[in-house]
Formats: sequence, structure tokens, C-alpha cells
Amino acid sequence: MTTSNVALDRLWERQIYRHALFIRTVFGILAWILTTQGILSLMEDALFYEEMGYQTAQDWLEGRSSDWLQVAMSEGRQAWLMVASVGVFYYAFGGVRVTPLLIFVQSLVTAWIPVLTYRITRLLGAEPRTARTAGRLVAFSPAFVVWSGALYKEGPILILIALAVYHTLRLQMGRMRSVGWVVGSVLALLGLRFYMAVMLAGVIAFSLLWGRRVPSPQPAAPVLIRQGFLWLLFIGLTGVLGFWEQARRPFPEDVDELLAQIQISRYDLATSAHSGYLPEADVSTPGGALRFFPKGLLYFLTVPLPWQTGRLRQNLVIPETFFWILLYPLIFYGFRRVWRVNRPGALLLAATSVGICSIYALLSGNIGVAYRMRTQVWLLWAPLAAIGWHERRRRKRSTSPVLGARYLAPGHGGMRETQPSFAPRSG
Repeated sequence: MTTSNVALDRLWERQIYRHALFIRTVFGILAWILTTQGILSLMEDALFYEEMGYQTAQDWLEGRSSDWLQVAMSEGRQAWLMVASVGVFYYAFGGVRVTPLLIFVQSLVTAWIPVLTYRITRLLGAEPRTARTAGRLVAFSPAFVVWSGALYKEGPILILIALAVYHTLRLQMGRMRSVGWVVGSVLALLGLRFYMAVMLAGVIAFSLLWGRRVPSPQPAAPVLIRQGFLWLLFIGLTGVLGFWEQARRPFPEDVDELLAQIQISRYDLATSAHSGYLPEADVSTPGGALRFFPKGLLYFLTVPLPWQTGRLRQNLVIPETFFWILLYPLIFYGFRRVWRVNRPGALLLAATSVGICSIYALLSGNIGVAYRMRTQVWLLWAPLAAIGWHERRRRKRSTSPVLGARYLAPGHGGMRETQPSFAPRSG
């Protein structure tokens, strides 16, 4: 990586972080005011976690443990880590309920999500200009602002996914110091959404078997040995820290019982909300789940469509959803480009995307849930959309004899056909 690119990376990362912090803080405080004043409900279950965190802090200040927190940690199903974090915050302030300050502190953390998106895009082989587009897409897209700026647990979940993906990409290059970040990310995710932690841990274990030749060219054998060692290290550390034992606890013993639970949850989501869809779906058996999967995936990735109008909040997200649908062809095109430059990285994004889509295609039952959970896959697709966009522009401009030479020069976005210094070809 050249010195000029390093300076440019730092400059644009700071800009992206400041913009993301500002918009998340403003929205979070505005949402809190509107919700608490009864004008418009924008926080819903976020206030539940805030209330439980406050009660937990009160228990601690009075010298007793929190019964709710103990039960949640033992069962492993509730987002106990979110409640514990809020409790620690309020405990540090002596039980004073300074919710606006809590919103600001969460925004300080979640504003790193678009910065990590920038870094992920760079590791995939893109130029700084392309990475800036990806970072801005996550910084300003309303879905990311809503779910990461208003005390929802989605903000911490998104940053943990981004951290895990970024540092797994680094591990594919043999950066040993990233092991701790990856292990810590999946362990923390276990306290927020246990099934996502299990899925992501499996994807990481798979992805660590594929490494990149850095420096390039490098013989394949040392890369295989290096990645085998990293795989064993990841499996060993997660095992020693009790991840796999804790991960098994919330799950039923067999697939039929698991599908039955998914069916109950999905039916409740589809019938208890005004935006529910496909309540007649039956995913309680393997055959039923397979038959429903294509339709469930289509709904998960597209609703609400422009003609699916309803209540105010549903109508507000239609333009953004339609915008992302228009990006899907660019995402596919961007994935093809990444496959050529960084095949292990492409496999990581593909496997994680498949895991997320498989879970929520079956589980999502209303538009609100689909819109919320979809941010997890959009987070992975933002770099691909930016890469696809800049590559299409590069190809279009290269047909012009006047613009072509200037646009193809280093620093004008896109991905290089040849091997860039910061993104050698995969092994």
C-alpha cells in the first residue's frame, strides 16, 4: 500500500466516522423524544432493553444480583449482553437515568460500522474511492441509522459481524493478531443473538481454511499450513472459552423440534403485526421448509415493494428498500470482480450471506422484521455494491478515448485487473 493511499484511508475513515456519529446521535435522541412523548413510536423493544438495564443497575446499587439477568444468561436466549451493558452504564452514573448520553455512547461505538465497511472493501481489493462509497452507503442508509442509533441491539450485532468479517479477512492473510478479535466477536454475539453467533462461527471456521498468498507469489504449501494452524487455534480458543458448550444450550436436541420452534415464531410474527405476510406458510418439517425457502427468501430481500403500502413507518422504508433492490445487480457484478481478485474473501462474504439469508428466509414473518434483519446482509453487500458501481463506471468511461486513460489511472476507483499492492491474488 502506498503512503498516499494510507493517508487517504485515514482521512476518509475519519470523515465517515464523524458523519456516521452525527447522524446516529441526532436520530437516536430524536427517536427517544418522539417515543417518550407519545408522538411516534420509533424505539419499541429498544426501550425494553433500556428499562431492564436500568432495573439491573438499581439491583446492583442495592447490593443484590439481577434475577432477570441471571435467568437470561442461563437460558442463553435473551439479549442479556445488551441489558448488562446498559446496566453497567447506569451503574457507573449512580443509577441516574441519562438516556440521551447513553444514546450518544452507543453511537460512538456503532459509528465504527461504516468505517469497518470501508476497511473490508479495501481488503477485498478495492481502491480508496470505492471503499469510501461503501462506507458512505452504510453511514447514510436509513436502515443502518435507525437500528444502530436508537438503542436497538442491532447496532452492536452489526458491529460484531463487521469486526468478525474484517478480522477474518486479515486472518486469511496470516495476520495472527486478529485471532483475538474474531474469537471475541463470536463470543459477544452469543450474548446478543445466539443463533447468529453459531452460524458466524461455522462460517469463520470454514473460511479460515482458505488463505491468500501474502506476499505474492508464495508457495501454496506454507499457506495451507498457516491456515490449518489458524483453524486449529480458532476452534481451540472458542472451545476453551466455552463457546460451543454455551451455543448448544438454547438449541433443541433434534431438527424437527427446531423447525417446530421456527414455525411457532414465524406464525406469531406473521399474525401479530399489521405488516405480516404469508401466515399460511408451514416450515415445521424439512420438506415444508425447503418448499417455502425460495418464496421466503424473495420476501426477505424485497419487502416492502412500492405497492405494499400500509402504516406510516412501513411507507417510510419503501424508497430505501427499492433503492437497495436496484443495487442487487451491481452486488452480483461486484461479487464476480471480488472473486477474481480475492477468492477467499469472496467465499467468506458468500458463506456469511447464505447463512444469514437461510435463517431469515424461514424466520421472518412481517415487513418490520425483514427490514430490520436485512441490514445484516446489506452490511456484507455494501462493499460489493460499491465495487460493482465503480467497475461499471470504469468500463463505461474506458470506452471513451478522452476519459478512459484518466479514469483507469491509479486512484480513480474500482478494482484493478492486475495485482494491487494491497490486495494480492488469492492462493
